[in-house]
Amino acid sequence: VSEVIEQKTLSYKDNLLMNFDHGTIPAATEQLRNYLELTDSELGLFGSLVFIGVIIGSLISMTIINTFNRKYILIICLILCGLSLFAFTSTTNYILLCLDRVIIGIFEAFISIYLPLWCDQFGIETRKALMMALIQVAPPLGVLVGYIVTTVLNMYLTYLPYYGDIEKDKRWLFSFYIQSFIIWGITI
Repeated sequence: VSEVIEQKTLSYKDNLLMNFDHGTIPAATEQLRNYLELTDSELGLFGSLVFIGVIIGSLISMTIINTFNRKYILIICLILCGLSLFAFTSTTNYILLCLDRVIIGIFEAFISIYLPLWCDQFGIETRKALMMALIQVAPPLGVLVGYIVTTVLNMYLTYLPYYGDIEKDKRWLFSFYIQSFIIWGITI
């Protein structure tokens, strides 16, 4: 039972964290536009590409989840999603950033598809409705947390030891660093 409770807690955190960047992008719109020199249309496309990845990932995840060990799929997706989020901060090439957003969406889809299956299979019968409710509330909560964290970083993060002064248009990058490291931390 304790393993199920531990997995349940982990799964809610995963679902929340997988949606953190969905709050980061809108909270950093001005900084993204300036840092990447984007037009309004490019910024709009940029913000929506993750959902194209979610659609693609949803279509391919069904077969993969039913064919391979679900635990390993989850671990691989979390590690690769963290890596993709981190890679997102390492370039200003618009095409690569767009491709990365689609890839992030693909990995997020695996988590979104897997968690309700996990709840149905391992959930405590008398608590399945509560577990499913928590799984469903995690994505908008993740967006909200990502938005708040990014807003706070944009307002107050001006200096870090070993890094130095932080330009206003680069502060949003730290939200992606935070998300990546926390995902890796709970996965490993």
